Amino acid sequence: MLDFVGETATLDLAAASVAPGGIVVATGMGRGELGFVAGVGSRLPHEVDLVLSMYGSMQDLRDVIALAAGGAIAARLTTYPLADLAVAYPALVAGEVVGRAVIVPG
Repeated sequence: MLDFVGETATLDLAAASVAPGGIVVATGMGRGELGFVAGVGSRLPHEVDLVLSMYGSMQDLRDVIALAAGGAIAARLTTYPLADLAVAYPALVAGEVVGRAVIVPG
């Protein structure tokens, strides 16, 4: 489960959607909270890994958005249809993705 938003609602969705033995990767800077109790009755299935990955500050994000809006930089993307998510993640891990991997629904 990949969460690029990091809001409480998206983290709740990740907790409800991840399979036993799965991984929740939260990279968003939404400052959401994912509360859980360890052990019996946990919101997360057994053996789930939770990975947090954030780079830069909110000001860094604002600066980058301003640079992109002014045409000084452009995003490098590799897009995958939602049906190919199982292909995209291993490609990302293997370093085969140019720029960012973007999953396109529908």
